[in-house]
Amino acid sequence: MSRKHSLSALVGQGTVEQTDEPTSRAAYVRRGASKAMQKSLVDIAESAKLVSKGDVIRTLDPKLCLPSIVSDRAFESIDEGIEQLANSIKEDGQQVPILVRPHPSDVGFYQIAYGHRRVRACLKLKIDVRVAVKELTDEELVVAQGKENAERKNLTFIQRCLFAERLSMTFPRVVVISAVGGGDKSIVSKLTAITRKIPEDIIEAIGSARGIGRVKWENLAKLCDDNVGDLSGVRSSIAQRQNSGSWAELLSHERFQLVVDLLTQTNKQRTIPKVSPVVKRGKTAANAQPTKIQNGDRFTAHVRLNREKPNIELEGPEATKFSSWLLDLLPDLVERYEKDKQKDDSA
Repeated sequence: MSRKHSLSALVGQGTVEQTDEPTSRAAYVRRGASKAMQKSLVDIAESAKLVSKGDVIRTLDPKLCLPSIVSDRAFESIDEGIEQLANSIKEDGQQVPILVRPHPSDVGFYQIAYGHRRVRACLKLKIDVRVAVKELTDEELVVAQGKENAERKNLTFIQRCLFAERLSMTFPRVVVISAVGGGDKSIVSKLTAITRKIPEDIIEAIGSARGIGRVKWENLAKLCDDNVGDLSGVRSSIAQRQNSGSWAELLSHERFQLVVDLLTQTNKQRTIPKVSPVVKRGKTAANAQPTKIQNGDRFTAHVRLNREKPNIELEGPEATKFSSWLLDLLPDLVERYEKDKQKDDSA
């Protein structure tokens, strides 16, 4: 016996026949997606109208609207634009209804397919939210959720990456492709590669990073990959700023750039040969007197210009910090030395 799958109502065109089998996520994963489901999921990602003009729109108490089974809005608790959205709804009304389904386990409640921010804005305003209610399977719900996000283009790139990763933990690849890639099979691998290479705690520290696109996140992923096992310094710097409160003062895209700068600095130091900040004295000629260079009480440099083995010795509370700074400048100093030497030779 067959039934019309509710996906056809969601798509708004044609019908999809499916045998009477369990529709839970566990059962779905066990049997795999049928060819009909694979085709219909791709169709919805490409051309479906999720809420059509013929749908009955009603209002609900936003407290009855519970989150989707998969979060697509990482860091939404610190959404910098929710106030603006609430003001827009207050002035012009809620122009676009959200999509919900009857909650599969909590009677009397609804589960959001999309429209989480509109629900939060209505909660803030203490008004009802306009909704369209449809019967949706888990797979249809997340595909509708992904399609709405793609059409409205209001998820940041890293939020899309995290959404793809979370979907991949529960649903077959064909569902994930339809939800986040619109049928593009390669996009899922690109999105999840970011979350594999960048540690979760660093992503969480950065936040949504609005305005930071794929190329910059891929660059950060490469920096993390190059520095794998050597991220303690970056984590320490972030922790220090978090404890002092300066981290919270930065916008998310500024935190992103700071992490890039910290990793770039770490990478440079790893490519420079390790040199001890304190150079031990070697044997010197009897007439080679050391030159003393003092920077207040921060550090003192003792420079001995010996023909066989010149050396520099640093001491003081900031000796190590100064030597690290000097090492960063060393490549530029060598280049400058070579240029000056060429000028002297040609003179």
